[in-house]
Order: sequence, then C-alpha cells, then structure tokens
Amino acid sequence: MDSDFGFYLHMGVDALLVAFVALAWAAPHIERAFGRGGGRWRDLAKNYPASGPAPKEVRPRQSLMVGPVLYRDCISVGADDTGLYLAPGRPLSFALKHNLRIPWPEIVKTEPAKVLWGKGVTLFIGAPALATLTVKAELFEKLVRPRLAGQARQ
Repeated sequence: MDSDFGFYLHMGVDALLVAFVALAWAAPHIERAFGRGGGRWRDLAKNYPASGPAPKEVRPRQSLMVGPVLYRDCISVGADDTGLYLAPGRPLSFALKHNLRIPWPEIVKTEPAKVLWGKGVTLFIGAPALATLTVKAELFEKLVRPRLAGQARQ
C-alpha cells in the first residue's frame, strides 16, 4: 500500500514539475503578446481610453490585429467624429479591460496589408508610432476612410 502512495506522490511531483516548466516557457510569450511591449492593447489603453458612450454605428465581433496579435471575431469596432472606437467582447474583456477611442489625427499613416482573412489595411497610430492596427479592407472602407478623408480636408 505504501508503494502505491509513493508512486502517486512521485507522479504528482512530476506533473507539477512539467507544469512549472511549461509555464516558465510560456510566460514570456504571453507577456510579449499582451503585456509591456510597444504596440499592445495596454499601451493604446493608456494613451487613448474611451470616454463617453459608444458610437451609434458599432460593428460587433470584428477581427483585427494590434501589432502582431490577432483578435479574431471578438472586437466591437465603431467610428464617430471623435475617433475610432474599439471594445473587446467577452471573454476577452476580462483580460483587455479598457475600451479605446483613438482620435482621427492620431492615425498618421495607412498602407495596404495582407492578413489571414485576405485584404486589409494597416493603420499607424501616433507619431512616433505607438502601435499598428490592421483591419479588414471592407471595414476600413466603410468606417475609417470616410472620416480620415474628412480630417485631411480640415
């Protein structure tokens, strides 16, 4: 009976060691994707927190990239005269706690991009560039381009 207990104790310790090694390996990758580095959601939230209500025209469950991180079918995207509105949906909202409103003048450059879902457009945020957002070309044409063109005329 003692040998069974020793066997299960040894297996439990081994499982904990494997879990610890896996977490130690994954932690830097998770931190890089969601954490401190430039071009992350937290950086944008610090500089462009959403104030006021969401725009009238909000498209839920959109896919976009913030830097190298793809948020697939989990971001609500809207636009109004004050800026581009981004809000994470559930369950992502538990990790990315803040909604964003990026003023139109902060989008300093755009360029065509190829992404997983096809044609897209990369938006460069801030000068010097704080982050990049890559959105579907269709979303860009309907929500972003008309307002960026209006900013250029002012």
